[in-house]
Amino acid sequence: MKEYTKPKNFKFCQISIYLANRSLIEISQIINDPSTDNSPISKSDTFRFYLFTLHYTFILELTKMTEKDDNSTTNHFASLEKLNKKISNIVGKSFIEVAEKNNNIIKRLRELPIIKKLLVLRDSKVAHIDSKNYLNPHSFEWFSSIEIYELFEVLDNILTIINNCLTPYSNQFILNKFSRTANLLSYNEEYKSFAHSRFKEFMLWKSSNK
Repeated sequence: MKEYTKPKNFKFCQISIYLANRSLIEISQIINDPSTDNSPISKSDTFRFYLFTLHYTFILELTKMTEKDDNSTTNHFASLEKLNKKISNIVGKSFIEVAEKNNNIIKRLRELPIIKKLLVLRDSKVAHIDSKNYLNPHSFEWFSSIEIYELFEVLDNILTIINNCLTPYSNQFILNKFSRTANLLSYNEEYKSFAHSRFKEFMLWKSSNK
């Protein structure tokens, strides 16, 4: 089997989808926190800021991948369109059909309302700032549960494109679904439950020893 050189921008696309995926997983865990506590840690000011930075990272990394190829040798290095073209140039005729499938997926993604919304957020609140949009963790609109579901589907499509581009190299890129935030929220819930039960035991012991 012929060996092909990977274009330099391959790593940029892989880093962007990794960061976008990890950010969205943590966003999902915080927004959909099942805690029954009246004041869960996920609603704290610290977590609100954490949630803001996760949205910030996700929007920037995802929109990098949907950028058009400007045919430059230095710009838009995480663009999936640029990656697809570079692989096509390297591999040649045997990649034409796969490249066309990738282009169709990219075009379809760019027309999605959720992608258009992210581009507006990027251009007005994240990468650039309009005077009317004062940016702080308390004014940023979080993704809804429905939008999170749609965005995971977008990531699945992007993963398909990246793995299609990896077919000439007999490689595959896998996204990890593990959430460190889910563990933290779970341990915090268990700790508070444990502390509460021990406090009640302590108060009973104290009253019985007066």
